[in-house]
Amino acid sequence: MLRLSIGNVCIEIELPPTWGAGNILERFAGFWTVRQPDFRLLVNVEPGLEIKGFSTEELGVQRIWLEEKRALLAGFDIQGEADLRTATGRLRLDANPNTLDSALRALFIILLPRHSGLILHAAGLQRKGAGWLFCGASGSGKSSISRSLRDGELLNDETVCVVRRQERFYILSTPFWGELEATPGSPRISAPLHRLVLLNPEKCGLLEPMEAFLGLLANVICPAGGDRANFEKIMDLTWGVVQTAVSQGLVFDWTTDNWGVLDEMVG
Repeated sequence: MLRLSIGNVCIEIELPPTWGAGNILERFAGFWTVRQPDFRLLVNVEPGLEIKGFSTEELGVQRIWLEEKRALLAGFDIQGEADLRTATGRLRLDANPNTLDSALRALFIILLPRHSGLILHAAGLQRKGAGWLFCGASGSGKSSISRSLRDGELLNDETVCVVRRQERFYILSTPFWGELEATPGSPRISAPLHRLVLLNPEKCGLLEPMEAFLGLLANVICPAGGDRANFEKIMDLTWGVVQTAVSQGLVFDWTTDNWGVLDEMVG
């Protein structure tokens, strides 16, 4: 059994004995744990698996659907179900480690709001001991601002976790990288939330709470479906982030000292 921990959630993974775990151990190095699991996942590998109705050009999870006590995930080469009452799930997938990677990411998206956490489409950085979130659409500058960091540490350039612990919010690294993938085995990093920056917003400068809330909410990765309780948790956590952080808007510009611009906004 392998136990993978991201944010406040630990998933125990049971792989078939015929499928070597070497690549998976390396892929998620730094995120394995011995803590008690919050969810147990049984994985069945079926080489050549094809699920009808999904694009053959995209492997991994293409659809996540969440009901009150049940979640479904599916794609061309994967099919799975999670029972949230018993905290157990089953996966059928093709013999492709990247497909398992996609399924695990989907499961953390489903489970984290129930454990005071969110998965965000954002870059996370630690600078002078404080956590910074940079949210925006693809191409808005998340990886670029990450490359420009000189006096801090990168948590992730594409996908980060935000959790609430004892009424404080923290940004945590994840193994789901974008362009700047870290060396396998990079340690988990966390930083107390301090700044929220929306890249290429309609307004540059300091943002009003509702402006920041709507911009951040657009970058919360969440499943479709009719689970009202999950929706309310996501809204509450998103508002909590906005209430905690100094919120700013920025248009990234390679010719400008973007960090200097952000610092000048708050004096």
